[in-house]
Amino acid sequence: MATRAIIYVRVSTTRQGDARLGHVSLEAQEARCVEWARAQNIPYTVYRESVSAKTMKKQKVLNTITKKYLQRGDVLVMYSISRFSRNLADAMILMSQIRKVGAQVYFVAEGQSYDNHRGCMAINMGLVNAEFESREIGFRVRASLEMRRARGDFMGSTSPFGYKCVRLDTGKRVLVIEQAEAQIVMRILEMFEGRDIAFRMNRMRLDRRITSVYSRIAQALNAEGLQYRAGVWTPERVKRSLKNAQQVREQLYNPRARVGH
Repeated sequence: MATRAIIYVRVSTTRQGDARLGHVSLEAQEARCVEWARAQNIPYTVYRESVSAKTMKKQKVLNTITKKYLQRGDVLVMYSISRFSRNLADAMILMSQIRKVGAQVYFVAEGQSYDNHRGCMAINMGLVNAEFESREIGFRVRASLEMRRARGDFMGSTSPFGYKCVRLDTGKRVLVIEQAEAQIVMRILEMFEGRDIAFRMNRMRLDRRITSVYSRIAQALNAEGLQYRAGVWTPERVKRSLKNAQQVREQLYNPRARVGH
């Protein structure tokens, strides 16, 4: 009979923890595990982690539990086998360490424990299946990325300043000009090329300690209340915007033009 339950719940990403998307959230996992511990009438402690289990080296919370907290008579409780690991070799090593200290492992969804030969077989098969699923997911993701690159999708997570990302009816993600931002990029280009008369006239009013042209442009934009999306302008943001400035200028006067990379 176990004397204490150490509950470990895990999701790979914040998105995976969203129950609205059909995933088993951390809260749902914890509720099931706590229900089991209470039914066994044993005290419990809950630990949470949001990290991929493709390699167990990243599961720092789980590794800390097994190395420092687990004691003889404890039971490590998890919602399902896939929440434990998606790497069979790593899982076998960790399972051996857990049993070495005299603790047990129980998976609520499968109703299996590692304290008998049938449970050992079921858990081992579950770990094989979890690793297979992980590899299948990786294959599908890589195939999807290759397909999107081949058709010219925009692959970034954030569109460059001066653009917005739109999804076409075909599902393709492309960049198109964002008019308000593009006008600011044009202003930056004029300042950089010395064609903005107001910027040249006000240059003496700016902090004279600032010698970098990028810093002076950033200071001027902030002084005029022109925001960089939800933030302020910095020299690095000015520099990044200038990289796309020529392209923005060309496309600003050609609304049908798009960038697909």
